Amino acid sequence: MIHYLFGCFTSEAINIYFVASLSLIGKEECAPSLSVELISKSKEKSIYFTLFYKYIKIIKHWSLIQNKNHPICIHKYHCLIHILLGFLKRFLVGVLIQMILHLTTSPIQFLQHPILFFSTLYKKGFSLGKFFSFYSAIYRLISCLLRNILKYDRPEHGLIAGYLAGFSMIFYKSSTLAMYIMGKLLESIYFKCAHNGKVPIIPYFDSILYALSTALVLHAAIVEPQAMRPGYYKFLERLAGGYFSQVNRPMMDCYGVCSSKLFPNYKLPLMKK
Repeated sequence: MIHYLFGCFTSEAINIYFVASLSLIGKEECAPSLSVELISKSKEKSIYFTLFYKYIKIIKHWSLIQNKNHPICIHKYHCLIHILLGFLKRFLVGVLIQMILHLTTSPIQFLQHPILFFSTLYKKGFSLGKFFSFYSAIYRLISCLLRNILKYDRPEHGLIAGYLAGFSMIFYKSSTLAMYIMGKLLESIYFKCAHNGKVPIIPYFDSILYALSTALVLHAAIVEPQAMRPGYYKFLERLAGGYFSQVNRPMMDCYGVCSSKLFPNYKLPLMKK
């Protein structure tokens, strides 16, 4: 269907699609080629009846499959079904979020060239969906394995599972997201220790931390703007009303940080009388 939507349903694409589908579903599920004589209708009926009977049999034993997990596991379904459901749900959520973000950044392209819009989205490989799905699946897999092997459940299992699940960021390489997750982790550890009385609660610590972070960002925007992301620097430039670009950065080159690297043709603005 994807090849059909994108207008590239060539014979080569059909062969690639056939090979990929064959590897996924297996040779037994593949339809016979046109050169082979068609099987009789009676045999077709027997095959369909067998598949239907197996389907009904699975439904009859669904209640057993639901509860077939280790007693320590508190999830509703079997461990494998629990992992698979988490994988599918998070993948769909990630794809939906990525589609919404892509739509908000290029709405004109969606209205004028919808095929190009979806092809661009497809080329990105649904990286956010992969990250969400593999993170959930790895976390659930490790948690269930530790519960089944050690025969008990502890909070430390979540730390191990979360660490291993973090490798799923290979599908969505974002330093911003990684720093945010690390910050929330440190925040959770601090409040957990403060709740247990192991560390003191510092008054107005959140305000102090926010002030220090803002000062660090503004200092980098003045002294070393080339070290910042261009989009974020433009945001600060608009926020300051264009005054960041008027700073005399050539005078700060003596500190060895190349402050004027982005402004080689800088001219001192004239003072208004």
